[in-house]
Amino acid sequence: MRIDNMDEKELAKSKEEDIKAQKEKEKEQKKRQKEEQKNANKIVISPFKSLLLAALMFTIIGFLVFYFGSEFDIVESSYRAFLVFTTIYVGIGMIVLIFFYSLYRIKVNESKKEEDRNSSQNFDYEEDEMDRIMNESSIDKE
Repeated sequence: MRIDNMDEKELAKSKEEDIKAQKEKEKEQKKRQKEEQKNANKIVISPFKSLLLAALMFTIIGFLVFYFGSEFDIVESSYRAFLVFTTIYVGIGMIVLIFFYSLYRIKVNESKKEEDRNSSQNFDYEEDEMDRIMNESSIDKE
C-alpha cells in the first residue's frame, strides 16, 4: 500500500512537471509569435516609408523642374508635382501591396500545413500512448 502511495505521488509530481513544462513552452511560443509579429510589421512599414520619401523627393524635383525649367506658373507646377506624387505613390504602392499580399498568403498556407502536421503528430503520439497503456493493463491482468 505504501508503494502504491509513492507511485501515485510520483505520478502526480510528474504530471505537475509536465503541465509546467507545457505552460513554459506555450509562453515561449507566444513570445516568439509577438517578436515575429513585430518583425513583420517592420518589414511591411519600411517599404512604404521608403516609397513615401522617394515620391516626395521626385515631387520636389518635379516641382522645381516644372516651375523653373518649364516656366509654368506656381499653380500649374504644384498641380503637376501633385500628379507626379500620386502617380508614383499609388502606382508603386499598389505593386508593393500586391507583392506583400502574395507573401502573406504563402506564409498563411505554410503555417496551416505546419499546424496540420503538428496536429497529426500529436494525434499519433496520443494514439501510441493509449496503445502502450492498453498493453500494460493487459499484461498486468495476466
